[in-house]
Amino acid sequence: MSSTEWEQEVYRSTYDKALAALARRKQEDPSFGESDLRGILEHLYVQQGNDHYGRGRLHDLSITATVDAHEDFLNRLQKE
Repeated sequence: MSSTEWEQEVYRSTYDKALAALARRKQEDPSFGESDLRGILEHLYVQQGNDHYGRGRLHDLSITATVDAHEDFLNRLQKE
């Protein structure tokens, strides 16, 4: 596996799991909506920016994929 292949796999796997978890949460709790997602995203943005000691590529990819999934889910909710 090349150096970029594992990165793509980590990103895609994390993204897919986060998106599936959000869809499941929405299905189980119809009141889960835009304001909830915005609150979660605020915390994720802080977490994404907190890299005082260098967390490494793997953790960076995981956080980025999680943020992207939440942003995409928010965009989907806004279009509904």
